[in-house]
Amino acid sequence: MTGRLRIIVSRCLLGESVRYDGGHRGIDALLVDFGVEVEWLPVCPEMRAGMGVPRPPVDMVSTDVGIRVFDRRAGVDHTPELMDGVMTHGWTGETDEIDGVILKSKSPSCGWGTVRIYARDETVLTQSADGLLAAEIRRRLVGRAVVDEHLYSEARNRLLFWIGVAIHWRWRNGVLDSTRDEPKFLNGLISRGFGRPNRPDLSMGRISTWARGYNLGELTSIATWALGDHLTNGALFALDR
Repeated sequence: MTGRLRIIVSRCLLGESVRYDGGHRGIDALLVDFGVEVEWLPVCPEMRAGMGVPRPPVDMVSTDVGIRVFDRRAGVDHTPELMDGVMTHGWTGETDEIDGVILKSKSPSCGWGTVRIYARDETVLTQSADGLLAAEIRRRLVGRAVVDEHLYSEARNRLLFWIGVAIHWRWRNGVLDSTRDEPKFLNGLISRGFGRPNRPDLSMGRISTWARGYNLGELTSIATWALGDHLTNGALFALDR
């Protein structure tokens, strides 16, 4: 396989100290197992917006003009600069070339269905909203595999994510074919087209449905085959990770 996998990832998950408290949530295995075989596309709207480290925490708040991102202690609305941070990341102009996404959970920018929205009186209205960046990714990268660090920590989800990433890479490079040489699971997915006419639907829900009936050992073999030379260290799929 030639050409690198291209993955959007929250910068703090790559070990960069960009969180509001100056910390990070690095997943060491990402760099160890893939290294130069993945082109990481690091994102952090807060840093892009010039909010710096450390910085006051912000929350999503329901207002009369919609959902806004506030420093509630200071009463400052950071939505405009954060949206600028979301939209000025380079990935927005090359969506066809992105194979998957790994985001920081619960973040008002990156949270993938895990963000709290507060009322003005601090009542929690929901705990399953998207952050500003996540919402834009959901809109623009339909059918791509997306996980947060908690989903990624579970062996089955991790395997399905990388299967989805590898299949998308094969699709965009024109090397996705239904042949007898491919594992039965992949062959079936490819022949059915993943439910989309022009692009395979590799969302986690979709690929999880197709993977029913396959155990972790079988999925490990499929993921290892699908990734091919991109995988530099098979320990990525060790079940105790």
